[in-house]
Amino acid sequence: MRFHCVNEMVRTRVVASAQRTALMVKRRGQWRDITWEQFGAIVRDVSKGLIALGLNPGDRICVLGSTRAEWVYADLGIMGMGGITVPIYHSNTASESRYILQNCGAKLIFVENTALLDRLQTVRDSLDEDLRFVLFQGNPPEDDERVLTLSALMDAGRGVPDEVLDEKAGHCSWDDVATIVYTSGVTGDPKGAVLTHGNLLSQVANLHDLLGLQEDDITLLFLPLAHIFGRVIALISCYAGITCAFVNNLENLMDDLNTVKPHFFGAVPRIYEKLYDRIRNQIKQENRLRRGVFHWAIDTGREVSKARQEKVPLPLTLNARYRVAKRLVYDRLAEVFGGRLRCFFSSGAPLNRDIAEFFHAADILILEAYGMTELSGAVTINRADNYRFGTVGLPFPDTDIKLASDGEILVRGPTVMREYYNDVEESASTLVDGWLHTGDIGEIDVDGFLRITDRKKDLIITAGGKNIAPQKVERILAEDPLFDQVLVHGDRRNFLSALVTLNVESITRWAREQGLHYNSLDELFQKPDIVRMVQERINRKNHELASFETIKKFHILPHNFSLESGDLTPTLKLKRTYIFRKYADILDRFYKSEER
Repeated sequence: MRFHCVNEMVRTRVVASAQRTALMVKRRGQWRDITWEQFGAIVRDVSKGLIALGLNPGDRICVLGSTRAEWVYADLGIMGMGGITVPIYHSNTASESRYILQNCGAKLIFVENTALLDRLQTVRDSLDEDLRFVLFQGNPPEDDERVLTLSALMDAGRGVPDEVLDEKAGHCSWDDVATIVYTSGVTGDPKGAVLTHGNLLSQVANLHDLLGLQEDDITLLFLPLAHIFGRVIALISCYAGITCAFVNNLENLMDDLNTVKPHFFGAVPRIYEKLYDRIRNQIKQENRLRRGVFHWAIDTGREVSKARQEKVPLPLTLNARYRVAKRLVYDRLAEVFGGRLRCFFSSGAPLNRDIAEFFHAADILILEAYGMTELSGAVTINRADNYRFGTVGLPFPDTDIKLASDGEILVRGPTVMREYYNDVEESASTLVDGWLHTGDIGEIDVDGFLRITDRKKDLIITAGGKNIAPQKVERILAEDPLFDQVLVHGDRRNFLSALVTLNVESITRWAREQGLHYNSLDELFQKPDIVRMVQERINRKNHELASFETIKKFHILPHNFSLESGDLTPTLKLKRTYIFRKYADILDRFYKSEER
């Protein structure tokens, strides 16, 4: 189906699926269903509430909050009256939020709770004095007329005639701006990618077809809605009519998977890494017989996976082993994820190939995709019937991809953004003759599968002139289960060094076995026995690397890189420049003696 705008898509779905379940939300530990009819009424009241406050089509309206149903109501309510949604991550600082509010010229901002409202108060004096605030939760300050609750906004909306809303939104078209999404960038001020209704609708239509989604499907949503990946999943729910269950807390993800029993869900690679580690650690706790059966089943699964990838029939003996392994291991593992899962969907960062192959050996397929904010989400994806691990799949049918002379990936198609908001220079350098320059380096194999090899700006050029892709080195080191995170450093230096974090469960278990005593993780990680073991692990991994790619020195950090410490972007990518500045003293010491 081709819709003129997102609003038309939502209205069509509400009519077609009125009494089916649109959303599942958890209230006081219990799941509650919201029908499409109820969903549509809420969105419509939000749209009319904005009109009652004097908002008009084309006005920029921000949403600041974590992933929850109200975020979606606000987003679709904004677009439903012709407004432009501008997301702000709930993890953004007050100054980062201020930059976005000022840069886009926001007229109103939806805020999740009073804690986030208080955060904005620190920069309130520098914001537009006419800026209005709408709270999802909590009560507004008694003496502040510019703040109201979501329910008060909706109450005001019920006094606006439907025909007024229809008139406001009736002229919305495929080419109108739907949203401005500010990239989470690792350095400098973020840039606002201007995405049209056509961009978003092209994205969800492609993914709907390529993922084979069905109207009875259920998915879990826990990704940040301020990021295009999470937003697209919410929009796909409207397009396909599937049920979207909101996860309140990632700590409860496994319980929610088992209760909701989704048919598919999307996540960034870090989630799959945690699931992988959890499965492996649980297996280690089993008795010898159960561990043996599990590893036999995975070995069998690897043979089955290889045959499936090569699209050849399973030999009779392998098929028999597969059936036994399925009954003993795969089906039980599938029950952990609810028992109905058809596939996982991964994007946002490179997925470790070993993890994809492990899950496939356990009869669970992870379809890796590639995209970015400027592309409205994904533009390539592996298909359930045509996939290749270690790649991000094939381009969307209506999308062209080619490589520049330096290997940079260039994209042309209906999901490419219009421009960067209020940034002519960046727009001109990024969009050239209709091709978006992604900044990613890649390779395209003979069958058209795209492989991402590095970020153009992340390439390390050593003092000796060697070009090194740090992600490759980090991936190889992180294959060792001892390491949790690895960050490689060495641009314009004589050799590579690394900051590493260790898997706490694995290292503390090893310490107990060795009889090591310690009062803190920091103390444990600096013990000579631990440092020596880490060095030995790095030495082994260095054998898999070219001499100029090997790690000569390292430092163990006592804590993981995290959002809270400012080390990660909201999509869990390493803020390399920020981290290098943060640990400059440590990194500089690595090179002092060698670079005098």
